Amino acid sequence: MVESGFSNLHHYTNLIDLTALLPKPLHLDYQSRTKPKINWEDPAERNKLLNELCQDALQIVEIVDKLKLTKQEQELRDILATVAIQDIEQQKDGTVKMKQGVAKDRIISANDPEMRHGRKSSARRFDGHKTHTAIETDNNFLPKSKSHQAIFMTPKQPLR
Repeated sequence: MVESGFSNLHHYTNLIDLTALLPKPLHLDYQSRTKPKINWEDPAERNKLLNELCQDALQIVEIVDKLKLTKQEQELRDILATVAIQDIEQQKDGTVKMKQGVAKDRIISANDPEMRHGRKSSARRFDGHKTHTAIETDNNFLPKSKSHQAIFMTPKQPLR
């Protein structure tokens, strides 16, 4: 998700070569569509990749903070900053590791930051939004519809 957050920000700030402003090169090629070539079974390699992703994202955020951003660019910067740190814990040695559990209001998509994990039951989950719809049964007229992030509880009161 850091990759898509960086790509989104890079796309909207394409007048500026962000990588040229960085004090050190990025660890990964974020224009490539392929997964990093690591041994995904090795926890040490996965943790090294996690640290590289976090370092790259925070380096980009630090550089972008020095630029005059449009409202949309600022929103993209905020998404990148959030996804870079939302599921990690800082270690005493300066590295990071994955947290147990998930962050409250966790962003699961850099392309749709309002999307959330939801549950229809204890066994069935979904990613997306909840929609509440009121239908008049006499004529199947749809007078009201409302969409919420998936984390919101189903309203106890009917839609009015």
